[in-house]
Amino acid sequence: MRLRTTLITLGVLSALALAGDLAAEQIAENIATDKVSDRLPGDQGSVDVDIAGFPFLTQAVSGQFDEIEITVKDAADPTGSSAVTLPSATLTAHDVRVEGTSSAVADRIDGEAIVPYSAIADGLQRQYPGQGDVELAPVTGGANRVRLTQGGEHLIARLTGQRPDLVFTPEVEGAPPQMVTLATGPIPVDVTGVTLDDDGVRLHIAARSVSLG
Repeated sequence: MRLRTTLITLGVLSALALAGDLAAEQIAENIATDKVSDRLPGDQGSVDVDIAGFPFLTQAVSGQFDEIEITVKDAADPTGSSAVTLPSATLTAHDVRVEGTSSAVADRIDGEAIVPYSAIADGLQRQYPGQGDVELAPVTGGANRVRLTQGGEHLIARLTGQRPDLVFTPEVEGAPPQMVTLATGPIPVDVTGVTLDDDGVRLHIAARSVSLG
């Protein structure tokens, strides 16, 4: 009987400890979400933060978190430029350390986002106006080849990432490259690679030593 009572007591204490850990984690996630959201321009966009790992309190006491998942949606460029907005970017912050009482820094961040071809075409048209509507589509015959159509004229180019920009390098010798800037949201990241999917351009993004607020 005594053993059974002891086991029941341990079970209750474990459940209370788990509930307390989860509650503390939820509070911390809400605070982190608010801090990152404060960087958004006005009411544009949304942020969701999920702190990985268990138990949370052990990580909190040490001031070091292995991974924090951050999802940013529809975040416009805070400078108010005509940069292309990412519909959604999923980021993972690695080795996050808390500094002081109100800031945290991630050793590195990586993630992905998919941008529709139509959104990139609209961005190109804003940055290179006066020549008609722009259309963008992938073409076969090599990695990251796209066809740009503007004013009835077609141009084949290779698409690469360069910091927060997408660069279109024409295959025609002597033709200048074209660029479109991406609004990467409240967390500054660079485009490290691109993959052409049916739904749009998949961006591979990364950064190092990033303040999370």
